[in-house]
Amino acid sequence: MLPQTDQATFACFASLREKFSWLCRTVRVAGRALLIGSIIALTLITLEEFSQRLIPYRTFDLVDLIADYSGVFVFSGLAIYFNKMRRWAGSSAG
Repeated sequence: MLPQTDQATFACFASLREKFSWLCRTVRVAGRALLIGSIIALTLITLEEFSQRLIPYRTFDLVDLIADYSGVFVFSGLAIYFNKMRRWAGSSAG
């Protein structure tokens, strides 16, 4: 297993956050609001985790995949919630 790959992935996403504000826009999927960035992150996470099955010194771990998905959904939900609260506070202040 390669050391610090999760930290490197996190650092890459954190550095890109400032550059791509369009990733924070939401789209409706099956009646739920999802961030475009979250959809991209879920796609990349899935590809990365399943690609580990093809690399002899890496191991696929379903628990790791579930943890990654959980993090994306929890923090995407929080981002959407806080964005709504910020907009609501801004509109009621006027």
